[in-house]
Amino acid sequence: MEGNQRRRPRYKRTTSDDDLGLRLQDRDREMLTLVYSYRFLSSQQIQRLVEGSDQVLLRRLQKLYHAGYLDRLKTSNNEAILYALGNKGADELTLHAGLDRGRIDWTAKNRAAGERYLAHILMVGRFRETLTLAVRDRQGSALVAWRPEGRVADEVVIESGREGRAKAAIIPDGFFTLQDLADEMHFLLECDRSTMTTRRYLEKMKAYWSFWKQAKHKSQLGIESFRVLTVTKTEERKENLRRITKEADDRKSGSPMFWFASEARFSPENPASIFAPIWQSAKDDMWHHLLE
Repeated sequence: MEGNQRRRPRYKRTTSDDDLGLRLQDRDREMLTLVYSYRFLSSQQIQRLVEGSDQVLLRRLQKLYHAGYLDRLKTSNNEAILYALGNKGADELTLHAGLDRGRIDWTAKNRAAGERYLAHILMVGRFRETLTLAVRDRQGSALVAWRPEGRVADEVVIESGREGRAKAAIIPDGFFTLQDLADEMHFLLECDRSTMTTRRYLEKMKAYWSFWKQAKHKSQLGIESFRVLTVTKTEERKENLRRITKEADDRKSGSPMFWFASEARFSPENPASIFAPIWQSAKDDMWHHLLE
């Protein structure tokens, strides 16, 4: 149970208790913004990302849920409560954070999220959380920007020999910028849950190669260079995708633009692990660290 308060239903709101009324604090809005930005966050993730006493945070999350600012989702992993933005939370962020509320029913949207979609979003969130915590602990580094899935989207034309020309979409799971001292580095992120065929994955990497070759990163993103990071569930899948991606560039020799890591090699419990030499490119078997 979250906190030491008397037990309330875990996934059913109670609105009659005298202690339910709350006056929103800056930290409450911080948590609402964080949940909106990540789309879904567990209570454990929020505890790691937001400063403050664990018990105090859990009590505030409980109140935010029962007051309608946050929603809770049932998942197959019932160890930690999973939070999403509720309708009252969306209203609050519209007033105080410039969220384009529109007519979205956030509760209905949250209920429509399937297990497969949730698992993918949580995989992206685990990477982002680890990176955020690692940067926080590293002097001279900063996570300058993070654009989630859908905020960067483009279409490229792939030249494919016998098959002629084909169009392909560019929709990364995330686009982020890291600053380390005077250097600024840009990354497009793909989180692979082993549900995509290798053929489809290769087409996606060819699209990124065309995105670079056609200099769309300059015209669309305003950057001079970037890397494509692929995070996989297992080392075996990582090696398979590395091998396949050797076919993505024109010379079919493997481009150092494509980097790979298994999520087993980093964790939010040890955030510095994400800056360790855990990455390998499609070019060769050398190990790299993210801030090279």
